Amino acid sequence: MKKYKNFLYLSFAGCLISGISLGMIPFVDLGGSTLQRFLAILVASLFWLGLLMDILFFVFADKLRRSMEDEFKGKEEKSKFGAILFFQCREAMIADIISAISLPVLFMMIIFGVSNDFLFISFAVVFFFSFHLHCFFNGRNYKFFKKNKKYFKGQGANKDA
Repeated sequence: MKKYKNFLYLSFAGCLISGISLGMIPFVDLGGSTLQRFLAILVASLFWLGLLMDILFFVFADKLRRSMEDEFKGKEEKSKFGAILFFQCREAMIADIISAISLPVLFMMIIFGVSNDFLFISFAVVFFFSFHLHCFFNGRNYKFFKKNKKYFKGQGANKDA
């Protein structure tokens, strides 16, 4: 159980790393000084490392969830991917609303040619992070975690499954 929870947290941390690195883009420059180029490469590396970490630990959590389903009252009902579900819980509703607001704002900024890079990057980071949270909170893994939350908090949390 503890391993499953840790995989979910590490997946979330990977998304956070990627989101933060996106927000650092306005402060780096590939055409600048040696330090600026180094920081640009570091920011890009952090983005891809965070994304890879997010995906890997999410897959690990998903595999572990599938193996634990028998232990928790049989198989879970088949549900769709979190990316195509909406408003599955309160956390998901908040992420869904933020995503639904930030995406059209990004499109409007592109259409009207907003030249403020910092503002555009800010909305891109908000959309990136909120869309990830939308997928995370509407998905099977979080649904399983939330459904069995009492077990995760109790003695089962110490069990290394």
